[in-house]
Amino acid sequence: EAMRGLLRSQYQLSKWTEAVPNAQELLKQKGSGTDDKILAGMVVGKSLQESNQCDQAKALLSRQYNSLDYGRVTTGACQGLKSRVLIYAASPLYNDDGTISGQTPVDMMAGENKALVGYYPKPSNEQAKARWRLALAAADSVMKMDYALNSVEGTGVPPGAGFYRTFSNKLNKELIFFRIVAGQNVEEDWAPPTRRGITNMQGTYPYQQMVDAFPTISGKDITDPTSGYNANDPYANRDPRLNYTVIRNLTKKALYVGSGFSLQPVQIYFSSPTLDRVGLGTSTGYYTNKMLIEAEFPFCLLYCVGNIFFGTS
Repeated sequence: EAMRGLLRSQYQLSKWTEAVPNAQELLKQKGSGTDDKILAGMVVGKSLQESNQCDQAKALLSRQYNSLDYGRVTTGACQGLKSRVLIYAASPLYNDDGTISGQTPVDMMAGENKALVGYYPKPSNEQAKARWRLALAAADSVMKMDYALNSVEGTGVPPGAGFYRTFSNKLNKELIFFRIVAGQNVEEDWAPPTRRGITNMQGTYPYQQMVDAFPTISGKDITDPTSGYNANDPYANRDPRLNYTVIRNLTKKALYVGSGFSLQPVQIYFSSPTLDRVGLGTSTGYYTNKMLIEAEFPFCLLYCVGNIFFGTS
């Protein structure tokens, strides 16, 4: 029963990204006629109940698993989910406290429907503070566990390598709750055709809007005139996670050439003689780099065997 509570909490968070819902309470909404319409209440006010179910599930689980059990739900996953539920519950986005400029989920709903996506009516200051105290305590319990940023240090290691290898190195301290996918479908779906990706624009490709969302190395949006962004050299001085997320024209990726490995540019430009060119291999001018197996020197000899096509930018 306790595990069922954890899974229900995770399902609700995954399904309803705009709130922290719970379908255990019914709300009545006046219909256009004389009958009331009964709605399954996705009530954020039940978030404390969800977090208590995480505590119950935690008692049945281990801190970590090895071998064939690796990837199963751990106590850390329970604590992390509880923390997220309570942070959402405390957030001004769902508390109608007037501190957020622009529309919030609560603003976008009318009448009694506001209770479907947030705390409504507006909570008192003490209620808001109490929710933040709970969120702080839950987050602190996760931070005191063995988790940490996946840091990759050493001579010649480019900035952002820890971010990139978080997704290719299964055994790292940054992973709290994850799903292991068998096979190599990710590579086939995301990599350029010359690196064994799907041809005829049947893969999954990043949009320009996602590329533009990455800030400069200063942390400022590219629309900020003080960010240092140069439209004539748009990829210079950007957050290093951009190159580890997106393959752009002339990004160097490992390719088996002749009798060995070599980092060769992916030719995406319109007149490219390869299958990678825009309009033939990709519909957006980009390919996905995130989660592909790395092969950048000096790591190539460690990771390339059996995965010779994929590397970092």
